[in-house]
Amino acid sequence: MDRIQSHNSELITLINSLSAPITPIDTGIKEKVKRDKNIRAVIFDVYGTMFVSGSGDIGIAKQTSNSRAAASALESEGLIEKNLDSNIKEAIGNHTLEFLHTEIEKSHMEKREGGIDYPEVDIVEIWERVVEKLRELKIPGIKYDKIEEYDHLASTIGDTGKRKLLERIVIQYEFRVNHTWPMPGLEETLNNLIKGAKLKLGIISNAQFFTPLMIEAFTKRPIEGLGFDSRLILWSYIEGIAKPSRVLFNKMSNRLTKIYGILPSETLYVGNDMLNDILPAKALNFKTCLFAGDTRSLRLREEREECRGLKPDFVITELKSLLNITCQIP
Repeated sequence: MDRIQSHNSELITLINSLSAPITPIDTGIKEKVKRDKNIRAVIFDVYGTMFVSGSGDIGIAKQTSNSRAAASALESEGLIEKNLDSNIKEAIGNHTLEFLHTEIEKSHMEKREGGIDYPEVDIVEIWERVVEKLRELKIPGIKYDKIEEYDHLASTIGDTGKRKLLERIVIQYEFRVNHTWPMPGLEETLNNLIKGAKLKLGIISNAQFFTPLMIEAFTKRPIEGLGFDSRLILWSYIEGIAKPSRVLFNKMSNRLTKIYGILPSETLYVGNDMLNDILPAKALNFKTCLFAGDTRSLRLREEREECRGLKPDFVITELKSLLNITCQIP
């Protein structure tokens, strides 16, 4: 096992240690399903669609972020003392959150000025800046010698070593803030879509480096082992662009057409958010399916003018209902 595989294996073990089963909450919405023989590919959202998401979406700068999770993440990776006074620990957590949100907004602003409509961050780079700002605080309990070790790693074995440590902090924080678990029937549905309906499977997701690791942690298989075509996977953190940007959907459309001769009208996009998923997918002429299987993550966006009157082609409350759309008998 090489160093990258070994590190990823450690991160997968960490994700599992921070995770527990979470059950979707019924939305009370009625399904709208009919067969469509023209569908040749299904493209999925991840958070709130394939996976239950406790905060409803990937939780980088959401209000669900909290100081306790931030402080616990730092404590678990040795950046602050253990068993600190609760007030000191809370203060460190609050400062960490403030730095986190400030750096994300700063990065977004810089990228918008560069012409990106919906910019995405590399969350590891953001946390690197956060740790640097923590260095400047004069609060008892912060282990400044440990922060110096991070910088020493960068100067001796390169930024890769520093990034590995930062990735652990990110996971410690993110999986405390946003509890995730596979939606019921996920693997069975994917298997039937591939082997039964013989469809091409892809992903367009707002994500971070830990998203594919999360999928492997919960399914015990790398994402390609679930039947996804690696050429049909677009992660926001790699592209530097987030949904609802149409750039991602246009890029997927081009790949489907160039590689497989599949048109957008022959492609079904499945997501839980009317703004981030259904709106841009429809704009590129994809067939659209709203996943309304969990109250926590369903985003109807009725307050948004651009979503008023917007209707998906299909509505499902269970992933296995996709088989009723793609002509595959469950």
